[in-house]
Amino acid sequence: MAYLDESLLKRAFRARLKTVSNLPADQYLAWENQNFRPPEPDDGQPWIREHLRILNETKSTHCLIEAIGQIQYMVNIPTDKGTRAGDDLSRSIADAFEAGQSLNLSGLTIILERTERLPYILDQTDPVWTFKTVQTRWRVFTVSSTP
Repeated sequence: MAYLDESLLKRAFRARLKTVSNLPADQYLAWENQNFRPPEPDDGQPWIREHLRILNETKSTHCLIEAIGQIQYMVNIPTDKGTRAGDDLSRSIADAFEAGQSLNLSGLTIILERTERLPYILDQTDPVWTFKTVQTRWRVFTVSSTP
């Protein structure tokens, strides 16, 4: 591995997300850069959008890679339907990604450094939805396969 494989990071985060007990069914999970059609707002069904960001990635002369990033899960709820479902779901996601834990996959260890729940925001592109973001800052150290 010359640099981090984003697909490994996503697999590790998605595996942890799947442990959330009140997680909506797969058809209500909008994975990054995948076609997705939200449910009808009248259904009252929350759905989640994922965003992975590598903020900084460094490879040292000692063949070590260090990366810092964020994973964001945007919990979308219908506007004007109340916030209880969004509050419960965002709290469960934040609990699953509690700071101090680590995720392990294929020799990659992801250290969860900080998790926060941000305030609700009205979706400006589709105002029938309001979302609350759960954001986790993470760090990875791994060995590069190339000098």
